[in-house]
Amino acid sequence: MGRTENPIDYELPGRGRLAELLRGERARAGRTYDELATLTGVSAATLKRAASGKVTPKESVVEAFLGACESGSRTITLAKNMRRQARRDERGGHTRVLAVTVNAPDTLSDALIALHRNYGAPPYREMQERAGGAFQLPLSSISRILQRQMLPVDEQQMAAFLQGCRVPGPEQEEWLQAWRRAMRSTTPGFYTPKVVEELIHQTLGAAPRELDSRQAAIRRRLDRMDKPKLSGSVTEAEILLRTVSDRIVHRDWRHGRATAMAEQPVA
Repeated sequence: MGRTENPIDYELPGRGRLAELLRGERARAGRTYDELATLTGVSAATLKRAASGKVTPKESVVEAFLGACESGSRTITLAKNMRRQARRDERGGHTRVLAVTVNAPDTLSDALIALHRNYGAPPYREMQERAGGAFQLPLSSISRILQRQMLPVDEQQMAAFLQGCRVPGPEQEEWLQAWRRAMRSTTPGFYTPKVVEELIHQTLGAAPRELDSRQAAIRRRLDRMDKPKLSGSVTEAEILLRTVSDRIVHRDWRHGRATAMAEQPVA
């Protein structure tokens, strides 16, 4: 006979209800935690914590747990919704936020943080996987966005962030329009040194050593500015970015031309 489980922790009601559902499904399936661990590849200790009410398990753990119990699709969907609600409760509950009210960088920053919380505060790596990988949504960008250190640097990254949060498709276009309004705004605060560094990294990707030193020089110049605010329709940060891009294009053109000349057959 197996050991009696500890009582469910209902300190956070949403977590407690999720744990209750998981335990109920395990009892219905007649599985032990060790058997579930064998079927799912998730440790028995992790599965026990998921059904304790003391923690909010990852969505992948919930899916694996219920899949091994052969639960129905409605039960799995209900459990996933309960998990998201528990994550919202952990972070202060649901915050009403409308895309149409966003028209500046600071309000967009607040809205993105609220969106992340409202959709269950998914872990960064889960967001990255949903968005299509590290190229679409780097972990460092997620962290900076949610710490109000930067905004999505382009529409592609904004769309990736929304996908990572599982914002429904019909709502995503409204949020992309909100991003466009915020980027057209002259409100200070978008082109901070961290954002410029991110733009350079994502636009240029892996670069030779001399480019790395140039990036460092740009960062030093930006740090000497009146930070963290850089305002105006054309900021010094933008000029620096354009200068770097022009130099790289010119360098690559010269390199390509030299290579082509070297490869020409000798007459």
